Amino acid sequence: MPHPAPRSGIWAVILVGCGMLLASTPLTAQDRSIYSVIDTEGRAIAAGMTLQGQLHASDLVSGDGLRVQVWSLTATPGTGLRVDLRSSDFDAYLFAVGPGLPPGLVDDDSGGNLDARICFLPDTAGDHRIVAASLDGSPGTFTLSVEELSAADLEGCETPDFDGMTSGDTPFDDSGLDEAALASLAALPTEGRAVAVGGEVDGRLPLDGARHPGDGRTIQPWSLELVGGSTVFVDVVSDDFDPLAYAVGPGIGGQLFNDDGIGASGCNTRLEIGPDVSGPVTLLVGSFHEDMGGRFMLRVSEDPPPLEPGGCVDFAAEPFGGATVEASELSRLPAASAGRIRIGTERFGVLDASVGILTSGAPAQTWSVAVEQGDRLVIELISDDFDAVLYLDGPGILTPLMDDDGLGMTHARIETTAVLSGQLRIVVTGFDASAVGPYRLRVIRQGR
Repeated sequence: MPHPAPRSGIWAVILVGCGMLLASTPLTAQDRSIYSVIDTEGRAIAAGMTLQGQLHASDLVSGDGLRVQVWSLTATPGTGLRVDLRSSDFDAYLFAVGPGLPPGLVDDDSGGNLDARICFLPDTAGDHRIVAASLDGSPGTFTLSVEELSAADLEGCETPDFDGMTSGDTPFDDSGLDEAALASLAALPTEGRAVAVGGEVDGRLPLDGARHPGDGRTIQPWSLELVGGSTVFVDVVSDDFDPLAYAVGPGIGGQLFNDDGIGASGCNTRLEIGPDVSGPVTLLVGSFHEDMGGRFMLRVSEDPPPLEPGGCVDFAAEPFGGATVEASELSRLPAASAGRIRIGTERFGVLDASVGILTSGAPAQTWSVAVEQGDRLVIELISDDFDAVLYLDGPGILTPLMDDDGLGMTHARIETTAVLSGQLRIVVTGFDASAVGPYRLRVIRQGR
């Protein structure tokens, strides 16, 4: 394709401004008008076309590290479209914006391998844009194609909706609870138990209280009223048990949940609720161990103090089950045999022995995640088919981090702060050689 003409000084100013917007706004929450002011430099595509393109080092990079390039799309209202982005140079990431399109119309790997695919039905005429992106910011060549779809083909081509996920500073909601279950949790009687922002109250968790419908743990409800506009932190501190914290309510999309502190040792819990949540919230205090309850302190604040370690610090320091692996053994595994994962996203995989096997006999797959120094991360591995085990190594990690059942049941969870910028390697494996089957891997960026 022809090389784009040099940008004028005016366009350079516009692009810098757009770059600032991109850097400060999550991709799934961007205002669609951002792309209406970015010069497509003549890049345009329509149904029935397959074009070759290239992501350049001069293209915009979002705050999430995606290198993005905008294309104009000619769309006919009422005609289904399938858009494919393929590349052998980078992990393709694709999203579409325009009048009448739902927010969060994005995709990572639906095209197979590391290729992206989006299917949608434009119902409004206007300026539609396709954004071709590289997941880790790498430049390279790609193929972009658009095909018309019949109603039947469109129904069979489903693009995952990332709006149901929460990225940034809030954990994903993996509760699997339906609206009725969430409503019932929000309506649990607090019986005079209330806490306010800036408040600190004492409580006692009984073993014969209400049970959470998702994990069956004992919970105690507390009421909290939020006005929105600022992030608040909910701390549950106890010397008697390993506390958990949940939050549900009309202003929360699903259920918020966290276990343990952010950047702190021990078992006390800090849950973060974003500034977009306003109105009544039901806080649920729970215990990691079903046979443990007792006294706790509940604190809600906008500027929380350092989180106390708690009386279960000795338990937290104990290694979870699972065979230990030497750093040298991990270093022999490929850097990203399963692909790359971006902070704030969830990926699906299938563990088998086709890529690597540890000395324990367990299959192992590796993922790469780009981090900046100071990033606070939670990495979670969930599978109903095997006992999940996680390892993490890379720049700044002297001894590989490991977890077996830190997320509860047989799911794994690692919480860490990046010491250096670079690519960390996530090793997905299991307890033993029987560890095969599908899994979910997600990387969450925590707040403080």
